Amino acid sequence: MKSPCTRGLLTGLALAGLAGCGGAGSSLFASGGISGTGLGSVTAFGSIIINDTREFTIDASTQIFWDGTPITEAQLMQRGIGAVARIDIGDDVSADFSSGTAVTIDIGNQVKGPVTALAPLQVLGQNVLTTADSAQYQDDNPVAGLTLTAGDEVEVSGFADNAGIVLAARIERVTTGLAEWKLVGSAAAPASSGSFNIGIQEIAVPGTVTARNCSGGVVSPGDLVEVKATPDPLYSAPPDIIATVTDVECLAPGLAIPGNASSTSLRAEIEGLVNSVSPLVIAGQPVTLGAGTVFEGGTQADIGIGAKLEAEGTLDTASGVLSADRIRFRDRRVRIEAPASLPLGGSFNMLSVITVNTSALTADSDGLIAGGSGNRQVEVRGYLDANDAVIATEVRDRGAADPGQVRLRGPVGSNTCNPAIVDQDFDILAVLVDTATAAAFADVDGAALQEQAFCDLAQSGTFVQAQDATFNSGPVRIENAGLIEIED
Repeated sequence: MKSPCTRGLLTGLALAGLAGCGGAGSSLFASGGISGTGLGSVTAFGSIIINDTREFTIDASTQIFWDGTPITEAQLMQRGIGAVARIDIGDDVSADFSSGTAVTIDIGNQVKGPVTALAPLQVLGQNVLTTADSAQYQDDNPVAGLTLTAGDEVEVSGFADNAGIVLAARIERVTTGLAEWKLVGSAAAPASSGSFNIGIQEIAVPGTVTARNCSGGVVSPGDLVEVKATPDPLYSAPPDIIATVTDVECLAPGLAIPGNASSTSLRAEIEGLVNSVSPLVIAGQPVTLGAGTVFEGGTQADIGIGAKLEAEGTLDTASGVLSADRIRFRDRRVRIEAPASLPLGGSFNMLSVITVNTSALTADSDGLIAGGSGNRQVEVRGYLDANDAVIATEVRDRGAADPGQVRLRGPVGSNTCNPAIVDQDFDILAVLVDTATAAAFADVDGAALQEQAFCDLAQSGTFVQAQDATFNSGPVRIENAGLIEIED
């Protein structure tokens, strides 16, 4: 049955056989073989539309769950905006994972409970990072600038990084109160006998509860666990202990193998944050690349810890490894290399007019955010959020400051570049780029272009990179680029 889109766009509903999203297991699966499983953002309802291009039908036999509780299709449409879900596709899944029938959809939240801190935002002691891309809702309806206060009960759906920080895709304040608290994360060494930590939150498991799917029925450090608890009116914030636990389950990271998989090779997709570059791991899922892997929105060199990627390919049910045919960068990728003043701080300036914002998710192996002094050549890899703010996922020290070796990648703003009328400028992130002094131009495939052909292609919104260039601050502009090329 097709469902009309009455609620607008979805920005974060994910589709996956990801055990950590719901922990429901294969018992939820309806009859019939499963030939596809994955993780990806739903951008609209029609059936369920994933990443604008993948449409999966919801029919009368599709089973839909919200944190393990059955819900109707109408309830999914009403409350599903921005949520993360596991979904498995039947035997009619297409070879390019663009269509098929959803057999099971299970919405899952990363954390549900009271707000325990505001700066930074924490829920049940877990850091929650929001950007303009984070969908925030109240009472199932979008609100402008949702303001949370300590003690508000919320559901948070999103992606967790290596440190357990949740990059929120959806936050809903539940004004009627939560019937159950939930927390998913990596267990840390027990603070005392019979307990363990998730982040700074201590969990005490009563003797009446046996940890399911955990070795020996015991949670060990490093286990990915899902904890459910009865709301405790005496709990305020860590160091308070959550002692009202009703269920603990160890989860397998990455894509879960459906219990009724149709074959040993499934079409699959996963979206999430990069946990490891070599080997490549996305949202806990091992991914291999091959000579034929196609990259969209970036290159293999742009993959870094914390980058948000979508991998599509074939999942080996024996090894659990996803062989990627295609890698898509889910963010609008930005790359800057230029002099910057140390320490960088929480936000800093590059190329005079670009403000770069860091967060708890920003990788800083060289200690630039809080340390160092003077000017250094700094490389920033990151993305633009919905408000066009530059969010850094990684900052690196590239040596002595050198304004003659500048790189800038981002979307074209305005383009009046037209050599025929002696106008040879366009801008990237408000920095003018001069084409008249550039040594070479290339299209998205690397083929050489003449200046006029490049200017014709570099329309507003097109991603372009200028490299090996010189930066001048008055007026702010990049000149003498060794190469200016169209990016995918």
